[in-house]
Amino acid sequence: MMHMTPELLERMAKQRVLKLSEGLLHFFKEEYPKECKLIGETNLKTFCTISTQKAYTYGAQNYGELKTYTHMAWILGIGFDDDPLYPWIPEILMGDDPLAYRLELLQDKIDANKITIGTYEQLIAYDQALNKLLRINFARIKDLKTYTQIVEILASVYPQRVEALGGKAILKENLESLCHQKTIRYNIHHPIGIFVYAALVFFLGHRVDEDPLYPWVKKYLNDEEPRMAYKLDKLVKVIEKRVRNLHRETEQTLKELS
Repeated sequence: MMHMTPELLERMAKQRVLKLSEGLLHFFKEEYPKECKLIGETNLKTFCTISTQKAYTYGAQNYGELKTYTHMAWILGIGFDDDPLYPWIPEILMGDDPLAYRLELLQDKIDANKITIGTYEQLIAYDQALNKLLRINFARIKDLKTYTQIVEILASVYPQRVEALGGKAILKENLESLCHQKTIRYNIHHPIGIFVYAALVFFLGHRVDEDPLYPWVKKYLNDEEPRMAYKLDKLVKVIEKRVRNLHRETEQTLKELS
């Protein structure tokens, strides 16, 4: 007879939860068909696995808890639970209450802080931000020297999100700490490159360079091409294309809701 050690039980429980994550693939494909097609099957599976493993560390034991947590990761980025931009998230997730209750509290807090798009007014603000992104004057960006200036640009593009993240001063402090080491790692020194990376973190989360939902970020940042100007040009073109698509889709949604 097999001796059921605590380690074995733990491994079996984790395997059962990972098995449940297969259902998440179907959920996201049905809920976000266009996005999933762009992400690709392999990256989507990686995202579901990473999110499921992290949810398990918080006590997720059933499909409902896995889906709720993973959907938050889909919206806020895979590192949302330790993102300095959301310092209140770990306090809730690390609590002693049942996970379902903690997730409910977290969702209420997310809605209250207006960091996701949950209302018609927020969707309008998001659409306006996308439109402003497409019209950014890069001649102005190349002269930026500080993260304070970067935040001013981001605030002119999407003031609602800057406010939701604690205001300009807090955002500046967080972006500087989050982006400094990464821009060094990727050999990004030009103001345009630093701004682009900071904007990616601002919109997509602090682990955007390793998030399976945005494989193109990792692809271009790690391109073997030695010329950073070439890599940035490629990255900016991809960003512009995706922003245009999002802008069109958001405008269509607004028309359908009005």
